[in-house]
Formats: sequence, C-alpha cells, structure tokens
Amino acid sequence: MAQITLTIDGVAIDLAESADGRSLVASATVGPLSSDRGRQESQMRKILEANLAHLYNCRAGARLDVSGDVPVLMVECAYDYGLGDMNVLAALIGETLHLRGTHGARIDVGAQMRGQDADALEASAGALVFRL
Repeated sequence: MAQITLTIDGVAIDLAESADGRSLVASATVGPLSSDRGRQESQMRKILEANLAHLYNCRAGARLDVSGDVPVLMVECAYDYGLGDMNVLAALIGETLHLRGTHGARIDVGAQMRGQDADALEASAGALVFRL
C-alpha cells in the first residue's frame, strides 16, 4: 500500500489508503507509552479522557500500535473519498495534528525521552524553587 508523508511544523503525518479502499487515513505518531505498566495505565486513562472530551469537535482519534515491545500511541482520522472536498481533508489533517499535540502533552513524551517521570513533573508544576 502506497504511503505519502507530509511534514507540518516538524510533525510527520502519514497519508495512506484504508484497507477497504474507500478512504484516506491520516496518521501521526505521538510516541511510546512508558515501559512501566502502572505508568502506562495512568497514561491510557488520560488519553481515554481526552478522547471523550474531543468527541464533539474532533474527528481524529487515538489508537495504540502494539506491534513492538512498548505500545506506541498513534492519532488517526479517515477522509471518505465520496466527500470530494479538499477543504474537509485539510481540516482532518489539521485535527490529526492538533490531537497529536494534545495527547503528546498528556503522556509527556518529552519527559519520557529525557528519562523523567511525568507524574513527578506534574506534581511539582506549582512548586516555587529558590536558588541561592
């Protein structure tokens, strides 16, 4: 199956035809979940809550790619070829990009890449640090 990758603001959005051939699927990788099972559960809870909050205004959704050792969070949406409206396709790609950023912040991919615990960072977010 052919795939095209767009790069928008440094984020790769893959476009590929759906398995049934009736739509174009836009997908973006958010990042790996934590390798710690307890942390994964916390991340999944945040992702599910965010998906519910976005259902009314966002056609993109999250899914897990579990083909590797650690689940990888993906965001996807499908554009039905029958619509024939490039403005709708552009909007769907924008929603995919937006939801990728939202979920990336929720699972704090950056902290995981740096080896930090996002819950610890979140707990200390209101702390005031004095350096002498």
